[in-house]
Amino acid sequence: NPSGALTPSASVAIKAHKPSKNYPARVITSHIGSAQEKLASHLIAIINPLLRNSPYIFKNSAEFVKKMREIKLRPGSKQFSYNAEALFPSVPIGDCIKLIQDKLANDPSRKNRTHLNPQDIANLLTLYLETTDFTFNDRHHTTNDSGPIGLSLMVVVSNLWMDHTITTAI
Repeated sequence: NPSGALTPSASVAIKAHKPSKNYPARVITSHIGSAQEKLASHLIAIINPLLRNSPYIFKNSAEFVKKMREIKLRPGSKQFSYNAEALFPSVPIGDCIKLIQDKLANDPSRKNRTHLNPQDIANLLTLYLETTDFTFNDRHHTTNDSGPIGLSLMVVVSNLWMDHTITTAI
């Protein structure tokens, strides 16, 4: 049941650490007090366990640093990392929802977390992520097929997509 009545609002965050790119801006939406806020938390609890066995996803930067210190490189080897630029808006929402649906269909522990079936969850994700409504400067805006930066659910969805991408590449 929706408990919020607020439309998500957007603000602009300037990337002050990128002066060479003329300080680009990023739109961040706040879903605090919106109908989406509690449902996002519920969906995170259902979807996040799909990442529990991923060797590519870290809980936080401290866990990442610990793991990097454990790596012993062979002589002549080099270590490098990639940075995903504009990750949230780059996730193909439809493909990612299908990926999540397939993973949930094959997850034997899903029924311990929810009575919803994978199609129900895919429908909720589609409702949430394929179209984002928000207000900015007292005007209503809509974006399509671009996960909202600022929605906690988008972090989990992006991590799942990155895990899938890395696994496929390897």
